[in-house]
Amino acid sequence: MERIRRVALDTLQISFTLDDPKAYTKPWTTLPQTFKLRPSYELTEEFSVPDDNSSPRKAAALPSGSDK
Repeated sequence: MERIRRVALDTLQISFTLDDPKAYTKPWTTLPQTFKLRPSYELTEEFSVPDDNSSPRKAAALPSGSDK
């Protein structure tokens, strides 16, 4: 699970929780990382959804905006 929170107008905080009972005895959570936003940054929403013709690994490896 990925959690991104806006803790201030110009600040994002992100943390990850891995919950895999076969690999870990309990959920593993990263320490929150904080990022300051610059006035020139534009926040956009993106989705990564592989189609039926590509494997998830292949689709995840493609750079944003790539046609292949």
